Amino acid sequence: MLAIYYSLVIPPWEAVDEIDHYHYAQFLLTERRLPEQATQGQPQEVLLAHHPPLYYLMLALVIAPVDQSNPKASARANTDFRWGDPNHGGYNRVFHGDPSETFPYDGPIRGLHVGRLLSVLAGGLVLFATWQMGRVLAPGSAGATALAMAAVGFLPGFLVSAATVHHDSWVAAFAALGLWRLFLYLRVPTAGNVALAAVLFALAALTKASGLVLLALLPLAVFLVWWRSSKPSPLTGEGGGEGASPGGTDRPARPLRPRGGGLGRGGALPGLEAGSAPVPLAVPTALSQLAAAAAAYLAIMGWWLARNQALYGDPLGWGVFSASPLWPIDQRPITAASFLGELVAQWTPGSDFWRSLLFGAGQMVFGQALLLGAAFALTATGLGGLLTWAWTHWDDRRAWAADAVIAATAVLLVVGGIVRYSLTFFGPNGRYLFPALPLIALGLVCGWRALLPRAARVPAAAAASLGLLGLAVFTPPGLFLPTYTLANRLDPAEAAALGANQRVTFGGQIELVRADLTPERPALGDPIRARLVWRAIQDVPRSYRAFVHVVGLDGAMAGGVDRVPGNGAASTGLWRRGDVVYDDFEVTLRPNTRPGLYRVVSSFYRFPDLVRLPAAGDRVISGDVTVLRELKLLPPVAWAGQPIAQFGTEIALARAEIAPTLARFDEPIEVRLLWLASRQPSSDYTVSIQLLGPDRSLVAQHDSPPLDGALPTSSWDAGDLVPDTVVVRVPPGAPSTLTVTAVVYRSSDGERLPVGSGDSQVLGRLTMEPPTAR
Repeated sequence: MLAIYYSLVIPPWEAVDEIDHYHYAQFLLTERRLPEQATQGQPQEVLLAHHPPLYYLMLALVIAPVDQSNPKASARANTDFRWGDPNHGGYNRVFHGDPSETFPYDGPIRGLHVGRLLSVLAGGLVLFATWQMGRVLAPGSAGATALAMAAVGFLPGFLVSAATVHHDSWVAAFAALGLWRLFLYLRVPTAGNVALAAVLFALAALTKASGLVLLALLPLAVFLVWWRSSKPSPLTGEGGGEGASPGGTDRPARPLRPRGGGLGRGGALPGLEAGSAPVPLAVPTALSQLAAAAAAYLAIMGWWLARNQALYGDPLGWGVFSASPLWPIDQRPITAASFLGELVAQWTPGSDFWRSLLFGAGQMVFGQALLLGAAFALTATGLGGLLTWAWTHWDDRRAWAADAVIAATAVLLVVGGIVRYSLTFFGPNGRYLFPALPLIALGLVCGWRALLPRAARVPAAAAASLGLLGLAVFTPPGLFLPTYTLANRLDPAEAAALGANQRVTFGGQIELVRADLTPERPALGDPIRARLVWRAIQDVPRSYRAFVHVVGLDGAMAGGVDRVPGNGAASTGLWRRGDVVYDDFEVTLRPNTRPGLYRVVSSFYRFPDLVRLPAAGDRVISGDVTVLRELKLLPPVAWAGQPIAQFGTEIALARAEIAPTLARFDEPIEVRLLWLASRQPSSDYTVSIQLLGPDRSLVAQHDSPPLDGALPTSSWDAGDLVPDTVVVRVPPGAPSTLTVTAVVYRSSDGERLPVGSGDSQVLGRLTMEPPTAR
């Protein structure tokens, strides 16, 4: 029921590669042949042509009576979407709103929902296999099996796979069923049991190539049965058993009761019932069983391997796939260090591996730190409990060693395959763990039980099950729907009450109606916050990035934010005519930002070609950018007292310092000034710092507006304190004593402002070091 619920809630085509999986099956229906990988860089008919075909053949059968059309021809794809980067084009792979998406559905959408039910069936088979493995491995502990089923069936990430058009649920189903049959083979080692396991593992591999790793379990299981029955071994502690015919045929095995008991009703593993006495298995019988397994496997999988060999020159077609420009293959060297490093990175709390395992692959954003940390802690605790129990029951290993070896090997093979894949392809993804998920769930449940007192097991299991159920129920409305529907949209009442203070249009598609910036008077170093409100003039055809930049008068950027609105959750591709959408930007200025006058500007552009939408309206510059506001950025300055000079009636010099006062020839000196706007200046002024000799002759000077023009004096407000530093170089041959003066004049006509009884202010004196002092 949960999987059906998920299948109805998750928007069409939003699951991983869902539209491409469906297209593969539709291609089989319409073309009546298997797709091929492109070998010469030409366009490829089916993007996922490298995948084995079993799942797609099953999918084609179930959708054939319903739909045979190509969804790529009808779905409005988000061409700007990129995996792992919602700020490239948003979260949506497809823009929704077509009437066919509502019940009773139509066309490919109806076929999609029928196809999703096929995955629901696979999810049910995984739970069935979990139950059957629990019956085999823990027959005396129905509670442990039930909790393991809950851990699998209530896991949102697994439900996503079991509710969407994807082959992961079916490879998990075939793998889990094969593992169940393999554990049965350890107890009743007949050729039929091992051959059936081989068939199921072959079906897993024919569903997805990652299922190939399970092939190694078949010879391992045959070896374990032979080994434990043929001679004393480290795994069993004693030799061949009695009470069964050679080859493990029909005679029942003698039950084995290990010392020390278990946590179940007489089991060996926590909650596991004891195994059976070893069954003699002669070498010829073992080899014949292995041959039967190999024959069954090749009967199902062999034709696919042979086809790939004939078409591509290798049985998996990996060479063509890895060389294709359609896929971002990065084949990093596989070394012990890189393998271990990737393994550690995947299992670090909060990694993408854990996120996708819990919530499903995709670009979903969720406040998940606590949940991911809890999942890691529970996994580590369960594993610790399992290892602790094995250590304390080591003397009884004959009862559980073979099961443990198969289970551990299966998990390690799957995990190793994930790490190997991650070192080559997209990176870690929790759904790749699903073939071993039932085994992992059973093992962790047994580990938790090993650490809990008997009285606490039932309440703990109930609490865990209810918690997982609550998370599973909450995830679709709390995570999926907000991710794929337009965020930050104002309701009609809010939009009607909105007071417009901007009138700028971008590309004839989007209108900026309001911009609010805070703080009103930011100090240098304060973040700049801007809330922008837009209205869609028409249905916006694609996802654009919006930006808010803070730029100086020289055009240099002091800071900025570029993103899809809503951090990807309010992609413009979702905007329909009349929608009013807001977004909040916070711009942190770069550390080297100097005081000055800055513009806060905004616009939209395509990504990645960076082509901006043309802008029209008030305060538009360069034809594609609007100025939201001008900002003065000044550092906080502590000053008290009286100015040392008043230039005219508008500008005062609050403070002046010269460093060093003992100067050297042909080296710079700094004149540090602090200006005070007595009132708002009416003009732009220039400051001249002059070095005068004893006879008042001009030795050197530096003329520039304060802050080299970065903050024109006409933009000052009364009370502004503006720090400025002027550098003047003392020329060789200058007099040994110099007077430093300041002059302020109007930039437009050079008229000097009066100061005191004259037109210049003495700031201090310099004494030059004698040349011998060097």
